[in-house]
This record gives sequence, structure tokens and C-alpha cells, in this order.
Amino acid sequence: MLPRFLFLPWVLCEGVSLMQEKIVYKSMSELHPYKKNPRRNKDAIDPVAASIKEFGFRSPLQVTADGTIINGHTRFQAAKKLGLKEVPCVVIDNLSEEQIQEYRLIDNKTSEYAAWDKDLLAGELMGLDFGNLDFGFDFADDVKKEKRWAESKKKCDLTDKVTVRKANGEYYQCLMKTGNKGIPLESIKTEKHVPFIAENAIEFIREMSGGNLSECGWCLLTTPRRRHAEGFHFATAVCEYIAGELLIPFYPDVATCKNRDRINPEFTMHVWPEEKNVILYDDILTTGRTVKAMRELLVEAGYTVLTVISIDNH
Repeated sequence: MLPRFLFLPWVLCEGVSLMQEKIVYKSMSELHPYKKNPRRNKDAIDPVAASIKEFGFRSPLQVTADGTIINGHTRFQAAKKLGLKEVPCVVIDNLSEEQIQEYRLIDNKTSEYAAWDKDLLAGELMGLDFGNLDFGFDFADDVKKEKRWAESKKKCDLTDKVTVRKANGEYYQCLMKTGNKGIPLESIKTEKHVPFIAENAIEFIREMSGGNLSECGWCLLTTPRRRHAEGFHFATAVCEYIAGELLIPFYPDVATCKNRDRINPEFTMHVWPEEKNVILYDDILTTGRTVKAMRELLVEAGYTVLTVISIDNH
């Protein structure tokens, strides 16, 4: 716990007065949120509460003389959740109402300009164990996979190596595998290779189906675009080719991604196929999380799903 009183020196720079701000402890009943606070912090309360419980209340609230919170609404709600009776505060009494309003917005906004360096973050997370605490760093596994991919310069020789691959608790049919020889993966995902990759998938699908897919109520989907929202999209181009040869409907862009979380992606379906049998296609399987999220949506809606992956990079 922090001492009852601390002084925080403000850095002196040209045009700024040297000041000292005193940390004081205020009871929770003395404090109240700013009623027009535009930040929606509900989803952050539990993680912040977990952090406070584990590491202590390390960052004081900034409040006005009457106890209105300027910055620290999430910490305040987390403190309530933990049942704290008082919290450390810095009373800001040298700013006008307009300055306080501006500072409240700017202080929150500036945090959005920062971003994670994935490689450095992965290094920091190595060997750390947060136990039961979940602060959303799971994507470090993906970072490590991306780094290994870049370091090993994964390639594919485009020869048939049909396997059943398990990733994240799901099984996938993969038609080819990566290795140290062949074409770099990023070079495969071009218009030039669409016919070959598509024909390879067509042959497998025909063997698996054993009949006329168009008469049996099959259709074709692929996973939502993540990085290429517009323009050429390799998996979409492959699906268009496959659908044309098999004479089955292809539904492009049936889903959109609601978040940017690569580990736990959330998709929204805005087109539901009429056909109840779905071939879910993706070009490369690395983590399998995107395919899994899409497949779960379809299965929960009552669809039969056959997942086909061209290249296994898991």
C-alpha cells in the first residue's frame, strides 16, 4: 500500500510551472464519476480489478476538488468491485472547467496512439506465467508463430501430401504441407497460382463427395477477409474458380470480423446460405483459429461443414 502522502514532482520544461501534486487517500463515498464521460470502460473493469488485486493500486485517480473523477473511471469501478473503502487520488485544483474537460479527453485519446511491437512483446512474455489472470496476451502465441514463419522462410513445393491436421481442438483436411523447399508462401498467394491451387482442391473435393455436389445441396464459403478488405483476395479467387468447376454456389464475404483479436476472433454472419451443406475453404492453416471461429458459427446454425485447407503451415 502507498504511504498516506506522497509528492509527485512535475517535470519542468519551457512554459510549464514547476509544481508538486500531493497524493491523498479519499473514501469511495467522496468520489463520483463524471456524468458525461464518453469512454465506455465496462469490458476493462474486470482486468483492471485483477491487476489491482495482484499488484496493488499503483496509479492514483485524478479528481476535482468536489470529488468528480477526471481520469481513472475504470480504476474507480474496479475499486468498487474489489470492495475498497478508499483509494489514492490527486486533486487537480489549478485548471479551469474547460481545461479539465480538454485534459480528460486528451489524456484518454493519447493512449490510442501507442501500439505493441509484437516481436518485443513476445520476448517480454517468454517465461512469464500470469496464472489465472487473463490480460489478453494470448496472441503472443501467434506472434511466435509469425516470427518462426519469417525466420524459417516457409515454402511449399505444391505436391500432394493429404493429411488430417488437428489445430485448436478441430480436425482439418490439408492437401499440401510447408517445408524448406519450393515456393515461399507469400509468393504462392498470387493470381498466377489460383488455377493450380483450385484444381488441386477440386480433385480432393470430388473424391470426398463421391457424387454431384450441385444436386446434393452443397455450397462454398471461405473465411472472412482480415487484412485485404478490398482488392485481390487469394482465397476468394480460389473459391470462385472451384465453384465454377463444381457448379455449386459460392457466397463471398458472408461474414465480417467484429474485432481485431487474432486469438479469439468474433465474426458476424450477414448472409446465411440456403444450402445446408457447406465446404469451408481456406488457403493456409497456421493457427486454425479463424477457421474454427467460422466453422463454429455454421455448425451452431445447423450446417454440415467440410473444411478443406490447401496448405498446412501449422
